[in-house]
Amino acid sequence: MEFPALSPMWLIAIGFTLLGLEVLSLSFYLIWFGLSALIVGLLSNFINFENGYYQLIAISTLSIILLFSLKSKLKELMKSQEKLEDEKERVGKIVGNQVSFEGTLWRFKSEKKVSDDDEVQIIEKKGNILIVN
Repeated sequence: MEFPALSPMWLIAIGFTLLGLEVLSLSFYLIWFGLSALIVGLLSNFINFENGYYQLIAISTLSIILLFSLKSKLKELMKSQEKLEDEKERVGKIVGNQVSFEGTLWRFKSEKKVSDDDEVQIIEKKGNILIVN
C-alpha cells in the first residue's frame, strides 16, 4: 500500500502547527518534530520524496538527530534554577492557577493549599515554574 507524499506546504504547515502547540504546552517534546517537519518541508521543494514513508522516515530521523545534538544545550537552559536573593522580590500573588510575579503569570508548585489573592513566598525558580511556600 502506498502512502502519497505530502506537498511541501503541508509539511511546513504541520511544522508550524507543532511549534505553536509547543509554545502552548512548554513540554519540549513537539519542538523536535515541528522543526523536522519544517526542514523536510523546505527540502521537499528541492528533493523529490517518492512517497510519504520517505518523508516520515526523514522527519523521524531528523527529530532524533536534533534531540541528541541539542539536548545538552536544552538541559543548560532548563537547568537555570535561579535562587532569588532580594527579599522584597520574593513575594507573588495567586491569580487563578498561576502566580503573578514581576508582571508575568507563572506556573507554580506549592506544598500547601493556596487560593486566589493569597500572597506567597517564592523560594526558587526552576525553568518556567516557581516553587512557592
